[in-house]
Amino acid sequence: MSRSTSHPPRNVRVVVADDEPDLSFLVRVVLENAGYEVATARDGFKALEAVAAARTQLVITDLMMPGMNGSVLIARLRLDSATALIPIVMLSSNPDTATDADAFVTKPFDPDELLRIVDRLTRDDEVDKGTPP
Repeated sequence: MSRSTSHPPRNVRVVVADDEPDLSFLVRVVLENAGYEVATARDGFKALEAVAAARTQLVITDLMMPGMNGSVLIARLRLDSATALIPIVMLSSNPDTATDADAFVTKPFDPDELLRIVDRLTRDDEVDKGTPP
């Protein structure tokens, strides 16, 4: 697996929301191996807590989760001025999903494709969109 950028991320925090533990683990390992700081959440409620707990520069969410699903999570993030500009990647097996996400990755995912998207959305000029420290 190769990194698609020439610079490693600096203190870039990503929240991954997915109720499938194996998938969350895989995404976390891929991102951490690339230098990202990763927090995971089982549902949208836990994801909102994780985003609020520390400066977050990107959210990756599944669509179908118990409690609060990915569509509602995205809507809640977009409605809050503190989180409205955080880039969001929808990671789902449903390719027909219409959401307000900044990017869409289909499950099963290609780790290099996911890293390219995460790198693009978290470049230094994009990182300042995250929540305050």
